[in-house]
Amino acid sequence: MGSVSHRTRPVKAVPEESDRGDARRERWREHREARRAEFVEATVRAIGKHGADVGMDDIAAEAGVSKPVLYRHFQDKSDLYLAVGQWGTELLMNRLAPELASEGSPNDRIRRLLNAYFGVIEQYPDVYRFVVRRTRPCSSWVISSCASVPGRAAVRNPSPTSTPLIAWMPIRAPASLESRRRSQCT
Repeated sequence: MGSVSHRTRPVKAVPEESDRGDARRERWREHREARRAEFVEATVRAIGKHGADVGMDDIAAEAGVSKPVLYRHFQDKSDLYLAVGQWGTELLMNRLAPELASEGSPNDRIRRLLNAYFGVIEQYPDVYRFVVRRTRPCSSWVISSCASVPGRAAVRNPSPTSTPLIAWMPIRAPASLESRRRSQCT
């Protein structure tokens, strides 16, 4: 009879259960981050179509999902507003960074920085209104005079999540608030 060869075949190593779970968890985390980014982009488009007072129904429709799907990726409306603020802040910082690194006199650099800042606001005026209306962290006198100002804690105790709110703050308070401040300070 012939000889039987006992060749060993390479065996595919099976990762430990914890390694597989970590990889799966990482894929889901990446998927959730990508979906959130898609929803933020859809929100920006919806704001462009419907204005700063856009509703969650309009945002969900623009994203092509139902509101419950939208809320699976954001804790609440404030979480979505914050994500849009972060999107705007990233855009703003990308526009300001080259100007910060540029050469020139202080006046020229300040002029270019302001042009870049206002250029973003001119390009996305409704996004600016959307973010600022919902955060209103103008200054401490506004916070102390308005008991229900959303975002007031973000100004008192800035954190990485409140940074978008501060970056999009109006340079000058609206006239009605400015007159109130003057009357309180005199």
